[in-house]
Amino acid sequence: MEERNGGIILFEPSNLGTILYQALIIGLFLLFFISFAFFIRRLVLNSNHNKLRIQEIEKKLEKIIKLL
Repeated sequence: MEERNGGIILFEPSNLGTILYQALIIGLFLLFFISFAFFIRRLVLNSNHNKLRIQEIEKKLEKIIKLL
């Protein structure tokens, strides 16, 4: 840690390669979490959609049974 102009610099990368590597790792973590969130969201939406379809089918079956 170095102190310059009254502020503290938490880390000082030694070269451009280190900066790019850190940016890549952070980007990959963000991509993973965003993708995971969208995956879970899609699972929940599909589950709700399937429940609605099953309820509609059950209603139709009940009508058919009443007609018999």
